[in-house]
Amino acid sequence: EEPWALIGDVQAHRRNFAAATEAYRRSLHLNPGQTRIVGALARILDAQMDRRQEAIALLNTYTTLFPDNSELALLRTEIDLRAGDHAAARRRIDDVIARNPDDLRAHGLLHALLPGPAERIQNLNRIAAIATRPGMSAHFIEAVHTHHLMRWPESWRLYPLLQTLQAREAAPSQRLIQQLLPRETLSVDPLPGGSPGP
Repeated sequence: EEPWALIGDVQAHRRNFAAATEAYRRSLHLNPGQTRIVGALARILDAQMDRRQEAIALLNTYTTLFPDNSELALLRTEIDLRAGDHAAARRRIDDVIARNPDDLRAHGLLHALLPGPAERIQNLNRIAAIATRPGMSAHFIEAVHTHHLMRWPESWRLYPLLQTLQAREAAPSQRLIQQLLPRETLSVDPLPGGSPGP
């Protein structure tokens, strides 16, 4: 990546969004093909700086240049969701899934838009099936974390797979999986006076 992209990342982490957007723009000027930087810039413009139309224009430009890029389509979907336009978001997600049925990000975004438990279980079954394919476990763990899939009542469907992955993944993934799984035991703090709670 361009050095300006890394400067943008640092400034975004420091929440200095004006400096981050400037650095990202400089990076894109030097190397326009950096879709990750386009995404970072669009997210800041929309979510942090209340410049949604500018973010949409940026994504529209890049979507014209890279029409089959799922990452750009899903970034636009995130803007639709923040704007409350669920119908547009659903159309974009369906289009990405039609082109790439294994896109875990798309399935993760779709989950919150599904109308009921049966549809959500079906989506979780698809996600779990994708996760068992070679090389997909890290993407699966990230999707579950990013899209908060364990907050849904139907998330029980993912427990066995997460437990299996926890036993075989590297330490960073194990820690993330541990955060996703429910705790088996609850610790009870004593009540004032030294007696344990119920």
